[in-house]
Amino acid sequence: MRNVTIRHEQTVLVVAWAVIQPLFQMLILAVIFGRFAGVKTGDVPYTMIVSAGLVPWTFSSNAVNAAGPSPITQQHSPAKIDFPRLFVPAATAGAYLVDMAIGLALYVVMLPFYRITPGWGLLAMPR
Repeated sequence: MRNVTIRHEQTVLVVAWAVIQPLFQMLILAVIFGRFAGVKTGDVPYTMIVSAGLVPWTFSSNAVNAAGPSPITQQHSPAKIDFPRLFVPAATAGAYLVDMAIGLALYVVMLPFYRITPGWGLLAMPR
């Protein structure tokens, strides 16, 4: 919880950045590959395909980049109390789950805009 509160102290800026970053990445990729390269996606708009991939990619990229050096930067924390050292990078990566939730909410808001209704196959996806 400490990592989440530290990361989200300035909530307005963090939420804005969590929305703007994937939105601009989606727009850039949609223009480059959707318009200029002419990638065919069938009935699904290319922006939705890019968004579906960017949300988990942005989470995993940010989480790994932040969690990698965390055992070194937070080495004083495990000395104070006894807990598994794996909790340090897991807590650091877990702080980015809030950003992923914001990105998923943005994706859900975009679904009705493109008139896409998720089917029952979505329930089988997490397997």
